[in-house]
Amino acid sequence: AKVKGMVCDFCARAVTKVFSKNDAVENVHVDLDTQEIHVTLKTGGELSDDTVGELVKKSGYTLVSVTRETA
Repeated sequence: AKVKGMVCDFCARAVTKVFSKNDAVENVHVDLDTQEIHVTLKTGGELSDDTVGELVKKSGYTLVSVTRETA
């Protein structure tokens, strides 16, 4: 997810904490340089674009876009 407004390690920790509480999420990596959140889902786990947007908003940031990759 491309996000607007993340600039510091505290930002990354806040986002990681919010996303990690979701049962579908296995791992979260925040890249402050690109302002992206990389989420790995558990097997069978799903996060809709709307849910990603809600989690980003709950973290205090603005969602720019969602890109999905399959392994």
